Amino acid sequence: MFSLVSAIALATTLSVVAAADSPTPLPSHPDNPYRSNRAYGSLYVFEASTGAVLFEDNADEKRAPASVVKMMTLLLLLEALDKGEVSLDDVITVPWQSSKIGGSGVGLNNKEQLSVEDAAKALIISSGNDAAIAIAEHLAGSEVIFSHRMNQRAKQLGMVDTYYRNAHGLDGWGPGSMTTAHDQSRLVRALLEHDETLRWTSVRSMQIRGGQTISSTNKLLGQFPGLDGLKTGYTGKAGFCLASTAERDGMRVGCVLLGSRSSIDRFNETKWALTEAFLRFRVDTPVRRGEVVGSPIPLRGSDPAALTAVADEDLPVVRSRDAADDLKLILQPYSGLKPPIAAGTPIAHIEVLADGVVVTRGRGLAAESAVRLNWWQRMKRWFER
Repeated sequence: MFSLVSAIALATTLSVVAAADSPTPLPSHPDNPYRSNRAYGSLYVFEASTGAVLFEDNADEKRAPASVVKMMTLLLLLEALDKGEVSLDDVITVPWQSSKIGGSGVGLNNKEQLSVEDAAKALIISSGNDAAIAIAEHLAGSEVIFSHRMNQRAKQLGMVDTYYRNAHGLDGWGPGSMTTAHDQSRLVRALLEHDETLRWTSVRSMQIRGGQTISSTNKLLGQFPGLDGLKTGYTGKAGFCLASTAERDGMRVGCVLLGSRSSIDRFNETKWALTEAFLRFRVDTPVRRGEVVGSPIPLRGSDPAALTAVADEDLPVVRSRDAADDLKLILQPYSGLKPPIAAGTPIAHIEVLADGVVVTRGRGLAAESAVRLNWWQRMKRWFER
């Protein structure tokens, strides 16, 4: 029987198994039609909204990421769009480096012009190395400067074991980019905050450059129910890699797999891992943003005399599929509350407990404003009791 605690135990078990001399098949749910032969170097499976690890295998082992690198290139582009530094309609003049890079690409020519949107689609859908360089040069002036930005953003995301050498992921003569499956899960979650990510990674083919059809390198699209992203990768050094995400029954699961021996293996192992996660876990959301939590909080000398607290955000909790116990909510008012208090001001902690253990926390906000009563109003209220 699985729970959040046993998920951690499973992660420990998998790490021990991974240290064995020869791969040992991992335990599967009885209803999982797929089987794992551990045909990969590292694996990290997580629930996307909370970041909760569901299970892992060698997840902190440093490995070459291949074209999974392009997820960071895409993130920096999407964040530049959010800041208004570029727009999807802006025109990129393709640098000569793009036409010389080799590997996967969409055939960009030196000094050709294309939109930022087309470059982004070429980058993430068909894994265009030429598009990655074009985007890097357009945003930063040079790929070297862009690589520095990639590393700065990685640090901000807590990707402590990641270092980027370029915007595309190809291996060079010297030390190349390095990362871990665990680190890449942080990048996946950051990308999922942008609507364009799944809008682009969920399609099997699309047209760019006035009619050129590009196809996704993710062969699980349309084959695995609920799967809608994210990025494949391959080099001789990295092996076959895949960062993926799928959503079923209100739960989004992410999976990062690095260092598989073949393309078939990376897809089969990913199907096993995602299916295992959906069979074993679910997400309960005992309180949603804007919902009233607990009893009104009394305030002395205030109108109203008590303030209602509403949740600042959804508070999802990852649980075992067979967990039967109810979640308990506790509202803990801040000490020293006194009027005036504006609506929307944080006034309490919200704690969610499972089996008496706090599993997540949030804030309660004042649902309405509270004003301070004057001396006469306080006396009048006292006599009206």
